[in-house]
Amino acid sequence: YSFGLSSEYGKWDDDIKSSWHRSETVSLSRDPIKLGSPKIRLYPDIGYTWTHESYQNSQSNNLYYDATIMADINPRLVAYTAYHYSRSTTQNSVFDYGYDSYSKKVTAGLSYELTKKDRIVVANEFDASNGMNLMDNDYYWYHDFHCFYTELKYRAKRHEWHIKFDFIHW
Repeated sequence: YSFGLSSEYGKWDDDIKSSWHRSETVSLSRDPIKLGSPKIRLYPDIGYTWTHESYQNSQSNNLYYDATIMADINPRLVAYTAYHYSRSTTQNSVFDYGYDSYSKKVTAGLSYELTKKDRIVVANEFDASNGMNLMDNDYYWYHDFHCFYTELKYRAKRHEWHIKFDFIHW
């Protein structure tokens, strides 16, 4: 089992409001569970997030859990599908950065390792509470810079680009 702690702090702004944002997350995950073959694995994860916004002194506490199944097609290509639940949505957050309008989703995709430091992913996201409607087609590029990781994501249905840096990853 693995126990995780993360914290996020910063000033968040949109066209209407500004807020000092702070969130803390605790999580518990398990080593992969082999499903009949070492090539097919289940990854369970559960966590809880406390979020505080200075804007209107807003606070929210949110549970999430995930179950992901990965299957190795060959040494570089992996297929996956996952069920995700999160109480953090655009309906209960001051900001909608990175949140969906629904709490239950299914994702499915393919991950291909270009090099030991580069990976691309093509993924689809479905609203599991609304007839499995396709909500997003996402394209990712991950790069390992040795001391930090970069994620570049394009959300095709929304025509949005996102970049994320993970500076501390043990």
